[in-house]
Amino acid sequence: IGALMAETVPGVATEYAALWHALEWVFMIGFGLEYLAYLYVARERLKHATSFWGLVDLLAILPSVFLILGVGVAGGFLRTLRVLRVLRTLKILRLAVTRLAHSTAHSGKRRNTIWIDLQIYSMAVFVALVLSASLVYEVDHLSEGSPFTDIPTSLWWAVGMLATHGSPLMSASASAPVKIIASLTMLTGVALFSILTNVIGRSLLTTLFGDDGRDDAANERNRRRRAEAAEAARQVGPKISDQVDRAISSSGLLAGPEAPPVPAHLSHGWGRWLWSSYTNIYSREYEIVSKLVTFSIFLATATIMVESLPSFVEQYGPLIEATESLVLVVFVLDYVAQIYIAPDRWGYIRSFWGIIDAIAIVPGLFPILGITQIKSIRLFRILRVLRVLKLLKAAATRARHTVAKNQDTFRTDLEIYGIALFTAAILCGTLIWFAEGDVESGSSAPNAFEGLWFAVVALTTTGAGVNAPTTLFGRVVASSTMIVGLALFGVLTSVIGRAMLKSLFGDDGGEDGDLATFDSDDDSGTQVDYGSVSKVGN
Repeated sequence: IGALMAETVPGVATEYAALWHALEWVFMIGFGLEYLAYLYVARERLKHATSFWGLVDLLAILPSVFLILGVGVAGGFLRTLRVLRVLRTLKILRLAVTRLAHSTAHSGKRRNTIWIDLQIYSMAVFVALVLSASLVYEVDHLSEGSPFTDIPTSLWWAVGMLATHGSPLMSASASAPVKIIASLTMLTGVALFSILTNVIGRSLLTTLFGDDGRDDAANERNRRRRAEAAEAARQVGPKISDQVDRAISSSGLLAGPEAPPVPAHLSHGWGRWLWSSYTNIYSREYEIVSKLVTFSIFLATATIMVESLPSFVEQYGPLIEATESLVLVVFVLDYVAQIYIAPDRWGYIRSFWGIIDAIAIVPGLFPILGITQIKSIRLFRILRVLRVLKLLKAAATRARHTVAKNQDTFRTDLEIYGIALFTAAILCGTLIWFAEGDVESGSSAPNAFEGLWFAVVALTTTGAGVNAPTTLFGRVVASSTMIVGLALFGVLTSVIGRAMLKSLFGDDGGEDGDLATFDSDDDSGTQVDYGSVSKVGN
């Protein structure tokens, strides 16, 4: 695919003709051996050869055979060969199907499948982008004044169409084939969004919050029902056999969830206070520390934003430096406290949240060391806003408690989505400012506040009121932002949808109220048959 794209760039095809010819030999041998291997292991070889994946494997070989043999390398047939080579992209879908089967198997075992699901979605997006960009290039690049001069340029157009955002390369006077491809690309974007919502949404919740939005509350209610039923069975007294009594006791049905034990070195004094501040979400200490860290996060974010305004920095430079110093002190103390109370300290440092805590500290050390003029250092400093992600974890803990107590989760879910949206907007806004801030004219983001506006427009895929990025990094950021916007909407659907159903209709679809009907993913599934109990006693 990379070779196909490079060949369309003016001058590259002729300058590296020998390289492309050698690569075609490699592709033909590699894809040919794979095709023969699939035929060899297939139970019904003819059926496999005529199947969809068999035809895809065959189409991956034929273009190389024709090009190496020099068959039809001139005229319109060369364009057909290019299109056939593009269809090699479909081979990625076979890998996606394999990963999907893997994801399904792991989800059935209650394992987190976020990375597998992200791979599946990324593969589907990549295939759609390459096919769309390649097809629009083939049908329009020979037209006079065509903006699709090569496939890499067409990829930027495909991203806008796939995100239903629109593209400056798309004009009202575009040819009918271009409009057809654009329509199919936008419809594919909608279809991919549905995949994102159904496949990724729950896994994202599991990764960020340790919950997929359906287990903890329902399983806790079912556990209480089973415990009540088991206790009622034990109250039957002499009518129940000792064997059944021992089975109930050993099953753990009457045991509630145990709180994590307090380590010995944290059982008194400041250690106890720190333990309560970071583990007991209902304590006053936890509330104080949480609010202090949250305030520091927003204060650090505001500092990053105003730093992009030269006039403001010139006038309030000392105040900004003092604010950063205070924020740095809070983050350092928070990081040290997290390490101190962690059962596995080195494990915490290497964990995702430990790295986030470190990122919140390291950028603040550069001004102390006198490193302030390098743009890459400035880029690293803005990554401290990733600290906002820790708010999601705390919010999710509160959300699980709210659901377990049968309280309305609508407000909590809105808070979760708001924090995620805020994080994405700030990150994307500051990155686009970093990429486009030095552009002399027509910049998409001359400062971080304009970058924030660009991020909002890109996240909502509206595309109105902003200049298109001109730098490569800016386009990468914009493309990623639009895809993140779709992902966030998928999370919104997964998180908020259930809460809205419960708020509007009094049911979230996660519980039927029947003791004998447990969740399909609940392993215990233990039931008490009172009729059988009576027969045993008699």
